[in-house]
Amino acid sequence: MIRATAALMAALLILNTVIVNAGTLPMNATQANEAGQSGDTSQASEEGQTSEAAKPDETPKPAFRAKEQPDIPKDSAAGRKIVQDGIIIREAVEEIAQAVIREQEKAAAAAGAAGKTELDESMKELRSVLEEELEKQGGSWSLYLKKVDEGIHETDRMVAASLIKLYIAGAFYTECERGRMNADSYGDIPDIMLSRSDNDAANRLITDLGMAKINLFIRRWAHTSDPKTILNRKMLVNNGMENYTSARDCGLVLEQVLRGQYVSQEASARILDDLEHQERRGKIPSGVPADVRTANKTGELTGVENDAAIIWGPDCTYILCIMSRDSAGAYQEIGKLSRIIYDSLCNKQEDVVK
Repeated sequence: MIRATAALMAALLILNTVIVNAGTLPMNATQANEAGQSGDTSQASEEGQTSEAAKPDETPKPAFRAKEQPDIPKDSAAGRKIVQDGIIIREAVEEIAQAVIREQEKAAAAAGAAGKTELDESMKELRSVLEEELEKQGGSWSLYLKKVDEGIHETDRMVAASLIKLYIAGAFYTECERGRMNADSYGDIPDIMLSRSDNDAANRLITDLGMAKINLFIRRWAHTSDPKTILNRKMLVNNGMENYTSARDCGLVLEQVLRGQYVSQEASARILDDLEHQERRGKIPSGVPADVRTANKTGELTGVENDAAIIWGPDCTYILCIMSRDSAGAYQEIGKLSRIIYDSLCNKQEDVVK
């Protein structure tokens, strides 16, 4: 057992120190195709078209400091296994990553079983109201709501649209924490990717990070080798594939951001600031009073309407993520669902939208 634990820690150390930018590795045909995707605008309905004409955001951003990570000595056993003539062997890295993920899956499953609780009566009643409301709507819906230790969770995989940018940001700041990328050299690119849902900014980060590295971040973050969330294409690129996530995955990202635990306290603070300056506020924020503080990230494509938000209500802070597909009037319906939830949680039942 001691030997296994030591091996796991060594694997974690390796992952934290020696994975280099995918651009330094030989690419197979699929990776080369991903890296060379052009900005095809055939999916022009995807939110956040371009930033060229947009006025720069002058709002000061929270400081972000990258943490320096020591390299593994190349003459060590771990170094000899991973490094060959200065080039990291992708297969070895992936093998270690999968071993770590399997251990994380076991730990997450055990923690989930130990911490599982029943919904209280008020949340059960709210769930019934929401289910009844959504029965009137066509298409597919998924909803995540969490207040303190209570929650309604939907884990169905749905088309992510621009919600995938939450994970691109996570991968970017992880690389900055490890000293492999410099946040300062990117200026406000990661900020406008979130606050304006700018697709050019997202594609710049996808190009520099590489899709493989972003998906590895997602797998490690989700503690599973088969997460609901996956990046399959750049923004506005029609390659016959979609990007996916779930209401629960987005809700967990926002909870970690709120607690200062998404990548780091500095990264969480910057992401939270970007989400509070969100320019697209017609969905979940439209369902709460104008003076209530919110932070949200939207996502939309033809037939897809998504939004994920933190709401600082007068009686509680809660996280809400609503995802829909192929439902007429979904944009307005998300605002209505948001109002129903706000009124229920904040004890203003007389104002519930009918």
